[in-house]
Amino acid sequence: MAVMSWLNHVTPDQCTITWQDYYQYETAQARNLAVTQAIQDDYDYVWQIDSDCVIPAFALDLMLELKQPFTTGCYVKKQDQRQYELYDWINQQYVPWRELTDQPQPVSACGMGCFLADVGVLADMSPPWFVNTQHQNGWTEDLYFCNQLHRLGHTVWMHPGVQLQHVGRKIWR
Repeated sequence: MAVMSWLNHVTPDQCTITWQDYYQYETAQARNLAVTQAIQDDYDYVWQIDSDCVIPAFALDLMLELKQPFTTGCYVKKQDQRQYELYDWINQQYVPWRELTDQPQPVSACGMGCFLADVGVLADMSPPWFVNTQHQNGWTEDLYFCNQLHRLGHTVWMHPGVQLQHVGRKIWR
């Protein structure tokens, strides 16, 4: 089901999309390979979609409309379906969101299930962009990346119109 999500995607008129998968690699390594290829091939954006996420048809349109260098979609955590993979930084730790706002806004960190990144900004960063690190929520490459962005003065924006389905033993919405 999640594999079908991008097949049902509507490509905006001004875009050309090149799809690439990195199934044989660990997640952080696959994300780093995608960024490296996007920089080498002079793409404008890297749009990373996790294989366990089903995206809405107009996700890319909505994300591009924000005109932000880093934009994420919204989805609930598999471990706790009352929490989103969106985080605020409070008292020196990441605190997951329990409710969505109705307007796009900045977040301290996010999961990368559906993430759009400006390649020009990524090219100015030092690799590796993604490294698996342990946080209070377990091991993840996502929070490492968001920490790097914040250190360099960048912000991640979430778009509440890009609500994903998170696929596991069942589908969480």
